[in-house]
Amino acid sequence: MELSKEQVQRIVDAVLTQIGLVRVESETGVPAVAWPTNPPMVQLPPEFYESQRRIAERVARLEERFEQVDKRFEQIDRRFEQIDKRFDDLIHYMDKRFEQVDKRFAAMQWTIGIGFTLITVVMSVYNFVG
Repeated sequence: MELSKEQVQRIVDAVLTQIGLVRVESETGVPAVAWPTNPPMVQLPPEFYESQRRIAERVARLEERFEQVDKRFEQIDRRFEQIDKRFDDLIHYMDKRFEQVDKRFAAMQWTIGIGFTLITVVMSVYNFVG
């Protein structure tokens, strides 16, 4: 089935009016399509507004949850800082304890060295005297 030029033109005009456009003649004589000066106001269905409201409520709930998660992360950060401080205190305490143990071992080493030296001197003296 072939359509005549006039039938095609009527179909094109009907489609253009349906989507809110008008056909105009340009200065060069070539037909063009343009928006009308007073475009019709489009009324969206109520389902659209309802879905937009639900989306906005969900975004608000998500933002609240993100804020709660941020607060939890801040609390966790504070706990880790406290743990770090405790570990630093423990390391400082252990360093002091090891210093004290090192001093005790040094004193014991000197005492044992002096004791062996005294025993050696006493044995040498007895060997020469006896």
